[in-house]
Amino acid sequence: MELNSKSSSSNAALREKRSKLHQAKLNYAVVQPISKKEQSAVDQLILNYIINEARPLETVESLSFRALVNGLNPRANVLCVKKLRKLIESEREASHGKLLQTLATVKHVCLAVDMWSTLKRSFMGVTCHWIEEETYKRRSAALACKRFKGRQTSDAIAKMIQEVMKNFNLTDKVKFIVTDNGANICKAVKTLQEEQKKSEQQKRLNASLVKESDGEVNIISDEESDSEDLDFVDIELEIENNGIISIGDMLDHLIVECVDDGGNTTLYNSAHLPEHIRCASHLLNLLASADFDKVLLTNCIFQEKYNHAIGKLTKLWNKYNRSTLASDKVHSIFGCQIKTPCETRWNSKFDAVEDVLSKDQDKLDEVMSSLQLEILDDTDRILLNEFLLVMKPIAVYLDILQGEKNNFLGCVLPCVLKIKQEIQTITSQNMQPNGFGAFIRRGILAHIENRFGTWFQDEKFMIATSVHPKFKLDWITDEIEMRSHRKLVARKIALLQEKEISDEMSASIRDRDPLDFPSKNTATLDELELFFIDKEKDLAMLDKYSKVKRLFLEYNTALPSSASVERLFSAGPLVLTARRNRLADRIF
Repeated sequence: MELNSKSSSSNAALREKRSKLHQAKLNYAVVQPISKKEQSAVDQLILNYIINEARPLETVESLSFRALVNGLNPRANVLCVKKLRKLIESEREASHGKLLQTLATVKHVCLAVDMWSTLKRSFMGVTCHWIEEETYKRRSAALACKRFKGRQTSDAIAKMIQEVMKNFNLTDKVKFIVTDNGANICKAVKTLQEEQKKSEQQKRLNASLVKESDGEVNIISDEESDSEDLDFVDIELEIENNGIISIGDMLDHLIVECVDDGGNTTLYNSAHLPEHIRCASHLLNLLASADFDKVLLTNCIFQEKYNHAIGKLTKLWNKYNRSTLASDKVHSIFGCQIKTPCETRWNSKFDAVEDVLSKDQDKLDEVMSSLQLEILDDTDRILLNEFLLVMKPIAVYLDILQGEKNNFLGCVLPCVLKIKQEIQTITSQNMQPNGFGAFIRRGILAHIENRFGTWFQDEKFMIATSVHPKFKLDWITDEIEMRSHRKLVARKIALLQEKEISDEMSASIRDRDPLDFPSKNTATLDELELFFIDKEKDLAMLDKYSKVKRLFLEYNTALPSSASVERLFSAGPLVLTARRNRLADRIF
């Protein structure tokens, strides 16, 4: 019985073991290849990742990157570097085409231009800015970040700016060009203006002036012109029955048609030249740095005291940046890091001084002592606090003028006025009457007048501010000056609508009484007066004043600062790294 039970149990175990050992079945299921639509989506995702994250093109050849893509989609094929280059070029051409379509609908644009050098390469950046007519939103686009070879002369810079303008069909749309105060780039804009003026004058001499008279087309040849001065153009106009020569007709005669060798027709407006605007934020930066140093030179005692106090902080910043041991001690005592200044940004120095003085005095003394540095005494603290008190308005409005979305040319004069007013209103209660603060306050106010005084007489700044709903004429205190600004805006509006009015007069002149005089109480004056007394401050209120809106869009298209180009350059270090020094200029 026992033998039978053992044999039966062993047979059962053997049968169970055999039941588990099944022969492997072959899977003949065919893996479906990826469709073109899915592969195209994968390629687009890879392209977006490479561009948005500024990754090297060779990333797609990396085994780990390929494993990542195949792990997410085993059927996907990772594109090669050659195909990636083609996709990048196609993406650039598509973006260029979309931008051209957008810019074709814009009447006025502003360009911001600057130069940049890194890794033994020089680049010129150009950004374009305009305002949407419906929403009044600021729109911006990067037009170029091109490799600049050779010497950075004004002629070479002007030539490259012309190429960018021509590439985007902006020759007749650029109202303003904003740059910093570099001598070469300022002269380049002047050279650009002169070249455009000479080019248009030459086209006027070579082309024929066409005018319509009684349904016939009369062509005035170059031989019929008696004037040899290139600064004047002979214009023949029909004087209407009322004896008025329309300004709109005169402007029409300054528009010249020229046909090139390919048969393409181009219209040139000799009355249009881009105006140059010096970067307001750069001027404020110079005011707070170079002009501040000039003020110190006029008083050796205050200069020595300031250099001694700021020298202590400079040693702290240098040790903090250069030594990990020092940075660890600072963090352990303060519980946070401290701000350090950047050489090219004065407001970073202001922020760094303010940050140090805001720390607990006992902890600051402990940090200075642990780093074997001289601590700040009471005289140093008083001097640095007065420095912060006087220079704070410059730091605040400098940050405002460096903005982009809600920033307009009309913000410059109010900001400068606010800086002057806030510095002037600092009382002796906040600082010693004959101390360091009072001394630099007098000097800075004088230099503000030297740098920005002429801007208050510049028409483009006056108009841009007066037609901005937020400011209007409220920023002007003098009654005579207010009337002058009011007349200036009224005159500009009249010029803008002159052609429109002249066309209406020409159409109805035959049906009008010869002795009828037009009323001087025009809709323009009524609209302008209503605009100035309107209490609304939002930009949307311009929809009620069409003529003021046209002036606003024309003059406030400009940005007061070229900081937008510098923000474009800030992305450069993400691309131009030591491991990517073979990146071609076109792909960059």
